[in-house]
Amino acid sequence: GFSPDGQRIVSASRDRTAQVWDVETGEVIQRLKEGHDFLVSAGRFFPDGKRILTAAVDNTVRVWNVSTGTQQLTLDATGVTAAVDVAADGRWILTGGGREEVDDGAGNFTWEAQLWDAGTGARVQRLGGHGAEVSAVAIGPRAELLFTGDGRGRCRLWDRRTGDLLWEQPGHTRGVTVAAFSQDGQRVLSASADNTVVGWDVAEGEMTGWLLKHPDAVTALAWSPDNRHVLTACADRVARLWDLETNQAIHQWRVGNLSLQAVAFSPRGEAVILASDGTAQFREWDGRQPSNGDQPYQQLQLDPRRAWSLDFSPDGRMLLSAGGDEAQLWDLRTGRPGMQFARQGSIASARFSPDGRRIVTSSWDTTAKIWDAATGVVARRLTGHDGFVNDATFCPENRRVVTASDDRTARLWDAETGELLVRFTGHRDRVRTALFSPDARHVLTASNDGTARIWDTATGTLRHVLGTHDRAVLCAAYSADGRYLVTGGEDNGALVWDVSGEEPAVLARLEGHSAAVTDVAFSPSGTRVVTVSQDHTAIVWDPRPAADAGSEPRGTELLTLKGHTNELTSVSFSPAGRSVLTSCRDGDLILWPTADWNRAAPSRRGLSLLTEPAASAPPP
Repeated sequence: GFSPDGQRIVSASRDRTAQVWDVETGEVIQRLKEGHDFLVSAGRFFPDGKRILTAAVDNTVRVWNVSTGTQQLTLDATGVTAAVDVAADGRWILTGGGREEVDDGAGNFTWEAQLWDAGTGARVQRLGGHGAEVSAVAIGPRAELLFTGDGRGRCRLWDRRTGDLLWEQPGHTRGVTVAAFSQDGQRVLSASADNTVVGWDVAEGEMTGWLLKHPDAVTALAWSPDNRHVLTACADRVARLWDLETNQAIHQWRVGNLSLQAVAFSPRGEAVILASDGTAQFREWDGRQPSNGDQPYQQLQLDPRRAWSLDFSPDGRMLLSAGGDEAQLWDLRTGRPGMQFARQGSIASARFSPDGRRIVTSSWDTTAKIWDAATGVVARRLTGHDGFVNDATFCPENRRVVTASDDRTARLWDAETGELLVRFTGHRDRVRTALFSPDARHVLTASNDGTARIWDTATGTLRHVLGTHDRAVLCAAYSADGRYLVTGGEDNGALVWDVSGEEPAVLARLEGHSAAVTDVAFSPSGTRVVTVSQDHTAIVWDPRPAADAGSEPRGTELLTLKGHTNELTSVSFSPAGRSVLTSCRDGDLILWPTADWNRAAPSRRGLSLLTEPAASAPPP
């Protein structure tokens, strides 16, 4: 967004940073890079222009000093949707939040929004009762009213001074993605993944005559300073300028073939900013007609020949593919191959470290190797396994690596020295995969013995045995918040587990494949699970148990992705969750856009970063 004087712009990025730009020169004058652990989804100036607020899907909101670039406040547990707003007087911050148990004896819960003191970072109000995670918030211009919208499309208006709920309306048929008050505070607009923007009369709690219909999910919106126009961003990669007197779009900007993440008006309304993946465009506008045309973006086309294992770099700019006896980096901006890692025994997996500086590969030569991602030099060779090494993964803090082997063990290594730290022993057959929980306190292993196991990372002590699969467990994945995990196996099914309590419990069964499930992945928001199978298909699931699940809780199958002609081997979400890559045993690679999981299966296409609306449902 623009600074109050219109001379600077703050942009937020999936590389976990925010940057301040000079409007006149286009140069970066400040980079806020220390703090967030994951994708930064929002950045905005405080009204005095001296501070910046950023929100990320790492469940935090942070406040920064613009002149020094230092972090002043951290607000924790603000929700993984990164919903945030700051009051016009700079005194209050409104965010999403977590869920709270309902005292009904049935284990139900609701979600809340939270109001914070922007000076001290103290939480002053909790606005609970939403039936899904709060995905959009807005503060009225006089900070007397607060608007919240959730993942099920319900909209609420609150009195900031008392915390009372003034009205509630269903509003949308899918999740609310963004909301904003008019400058006079008499109207509020809510945008949704149901392809609409709805106008609300604040005093009456009723819809106005404004209904702006889009061809796809609406991902961002902004009011013009004179309240006469609205700028929206849509998942079809088009920004639209609307005249609110006619409910008509009077201009459209197509920003190449990349997704639009944010839009804004300059303080005097003479320009707009359109932000997409890694790029922000500044467009002049005189109130009647735009004065500059569309600028094309490069469309990436990539056709890797070997893709048994796939991993996006943390900043989303590189793709790491592994297959046969080599691993290969690909530049997603140019589509060109980058560093190739030297020939070795057949590679089972290749993954980036969380900071993107190193790569770990597992191999059937009984070793794992840690590589410098920039130079392609082997930094460490991890030796000691007595069988094929099937998987290797970095710890979230970059300093350790866990490996899984045919020798029935998993092992924890110091990534700096190559020293063996812990052996995880107890499986009765080959260990197919091993990974860390997001907080790194546990290691999860999956084995051909039909179990997945959770271990204490520090001691190697077995904590839990997950033994509900009928045959080999081939794959597993945690949700980003670590509360849930999903396992898949040769019994053709997957299981979603709640591991937030003392004992893991099966939350839902995912049954729909006709052959073994070979890989699984949670979306970054935790709202979807994708499974891939030897039956040549991928399936998208809502992992929450269906309302009529009965004694055998099952997730809801949303979409079957058909296009591969051989068994699938891997699935990977891009860091921001806007696309999913699936790989096939014949080396074929397909990118699936996640913009609307409910329409027909997307067609085969080259690699590009596509669009996903903000999360429209809570984690399971």
